[in-house]
Order: sequence, then C-alpha cells, then structure tokens
Amino acid sequence: MPLHMTATVFVLDRLERPSRMLFVRHAKGHLAGLWLPPGGHVEPGERPDAAAVREVREETGIAVRLLDLAPSGYPLRPGEGVERMPQPHHIQVEDIAGTPAEPAHQHLDVLFVAVADAPPDAVVAEAGRPARWLAEGDLEDWPLVPDARLWARTILGELRRNG
Repeated sequence: MPLHMTATVFVLDRLERPSRMLFVRHAKGHLAGLWLPPGGHVEPGERPDAAAVREVREETGIAVRLLDLAPSGYPLRPGEGVERMPQPHHIQVEDIAGTPAEPAHQHLDVLFVAVADAPPDAVVAEAGRPARWLAEGDLEDWPLVPDARLWARTILGELRRNG
C-alpha cells in the first residue's frame, strides 16, 4: 500500500491555561463533516516541520510557532550536516480509505504541537472548510476524528500537568 508523509498540527491559542485548540472541518472522503487539526501532505523536498507551518497557514490563515517537545538540553545541531527539527508529539501510521479519485493508501503522519502567533480569533478558513477554536470541555461533544480527540485530550492534559 502506498505511504504518503503528512504533517498534522495541534495548534494552541496560548500556552497559559486554559488553552483552546484549533480544528478544521474535513471536506472530503470518509472523514467529510468531521473535525480535525490542520495538516496535510508533505510536498516533495519539504521537511515535515515546514509542511506543518505551511498547512496551518493555508487552512486557517494563522502563523504558528512549533513547540520543540524534546527534553531540555537536546542539541539543535548534533553534528556536521545534521540539523534536528522541532520534536513532534509523536508519529503514527493511518489507513486512508480509497475514493474514486485516489486509491487506498497510508499516511505516515508527523504530529506537532504549536502555539498561534496571531490573536486567536483571527481565523480565515479555506473555502468550504470552517475552522473553530475548541476548549477542552468542547472536545467530547464536537464531531472530531476519534484519534484527534484522544491526542487533543492528551496534549491538553500534558500542558495542564507540566505548565
């Protein structure tokens, strides 16, 4: 099965609690109508961290700063010709159902956490794809993609515990 690299970004409106997260409504395929964090395919020659920032900007109009989740003290340049990108929250493999336009495939999805650089209400979603900030209490009742709900709760819980 073909494997495509993607980047997903759990965008926080601020690092101070209570934080909200940004979600966009999916417009096509088996996820149509469900909400998930901004993200998309990594283009040929593009790094996953650059794709993450680009996808958030394209889908919501918001500039973000990726959080580096590596333990403190990790070197930014571990060696000659080696540069470490911001540590993602995690990486997962997702099965993507086929459609008439695209055969079934998998996503190797690099999931980042970011904070918005702009005022949180300045969301300009792509045509047909509304965007919305959700508070932690909204996560259970909103039609989210199930793994997005799980990771959003996990990330907000980590932020609550770690400050």
